[in-house]
Amino acid sequence: MPVEPLTFRFLGTGTSAALPVGPCLAGVSKPSRDVGEFLKFYEQHSSSDASPSRWLGYDPKGEWPANVPCASCRAAVDRSVPDGWKNRRGNPSLVISRGGKNLLVDVGKTFREQSVRYFPRWGIKSIDAVLITHGHADAYNGLDDLREWCNRQGAAIPIFLTQTTFETVSASFPYLVDKTKASGGGDLPSLDFRIIKDDEELDVLGIHVQALPVEHGKYFTPTPAAEVGPSKPATPAPGKCCGDDGKATEEHKASGEQKDGAVANGGANGGKKEEVTYVPHPEQRVTTGYTPFLCLGFVFDRSLVYLSDFSLITDSQWALLDRATAHHQLPLTLIVDALWPVRPHTSHVSFPEAMSVAERIKPVHTWVLGMTHPTTHEQWARMGRSVKGVEEEDDITTKELLRKVWDSYEMRTNGDKIRHWGGDVEPAWDGLGVTVDQEGVHEMPLGQGSAGGWDI
Repeated sequence: MPVEPLTFRFLGTGTSAALPVGPCLAGVSKPSRDVGEFLKFYEQHSSSDASPSRWLGYDPKGEWPANVPCASCRAAVDRSVPDGWKNRRGNPSLVISRGGKNLLVDVGKTFREQSVRYFPRWGIKSIDAVLITHGHADAYNGLDDLREWCNRQGAAIPIFLTQTTFETVSASFPYLVDKTKASGGGDLPSLDFRIIKDDEELDVLGIHVQALPVEHGKYFTPTPAAEVGPSKPATPAPGKCCGDDGKATEEHKASGEQKDGAVANGGANGGKKEEVTYVPHPEQRVTTGYTPFLCLGFVFDRSLVYLSDFSLITDSQWALLDRATAHHQLPLTLIVDALWPVRPHTSHVSFPEAMSVAERIKPVHTWVLGMTHPTTHEQWARMGRSVKGVEEEDDITTKELLRKVWDSYEMRTNGDKIRHWGGDVEPAWDGLGVTVDQEGVHEMPLGQGSAGGWDI
């Protein structure tokens, strides 16, 4: 029996700060850490060859934007760079479409501008449900911008999120969850908050969804801030946050408690510490004595694994992921976090660490997202091609970048397995549309499902 295809589009593929970065383009005197490292490298090696073509177009004596040392921010505004517009990135967000309905994953700080840019070109005319991955601004700060969508659709939009994330939303936007806290003209979005467990299995708009809790850094206070903030209802209150009819179903009321200060909602970990199988850069990460901050990943239709924000995957989380994908009927695909090409981070993984995750899952196609500057889209694409052993004539900076990637801890440890896997790996870009069916993975052409270019 034919299996219904899965169609999804990338609304955002950048970091919380989005790209390009204002101070880079403005030429402030203090560069970011990575741009500063590039400038030192340039000073050391440009005396023998300072041709801009060997340095991704950088020309310190040229006119703006050629004199911008950040390669990705420069490429985002330099129309002489082929596909340079792909370096423009909003907060991570995905739209999954089926049967004329649209499921939005995260609604962050850049949601409004991204939806204005891409929804008309994608032909998207409704937002029928929302999944929120975690309680950070890049995942939920655009909730208020759903107001006009609710008004035009004439119905509340279901918002699926964990209890912990709901409490964070409540502290940030009390009027969204309790209409008695509204002020001004009282115009509000009508949102139907539905609490889910962090390992819940559910059906949303005919799409099978398995929630997958993964660690996304840690709390920096003994007690999560969401528990000590302003007045927040413990659960969605009927008549206050569940849409115009004021009804809330029992299954979407509080579904768990914070246990041991570590894991909310009684999910896969059950609130207990456990041993870790996959720890990126174990010599640099602390795995005991801290309270992990959880973010939801998702497995859609048992075939698409979405891990937008994570730093660590534990034994039980891997077991849940393995079960969720065990009976996939469509080609297995992966969307995975990768903040930096090499350097580790408290709450994100690097490209080599992401490839270790991909090698274990073994998808036929992997897209990385959540990338920051100064690495360009083309450099990320080059890293992806290197996984398949592709040899190319690289510019000076890209050649040095690849050397660092393949000399990293993860590649020295798992590089042979990653090369043997050799799956397709590429950077996602804002506007990219993809269809996965039983025949394979199909990236939609521009103007035929994907949207992009300098003029949008």
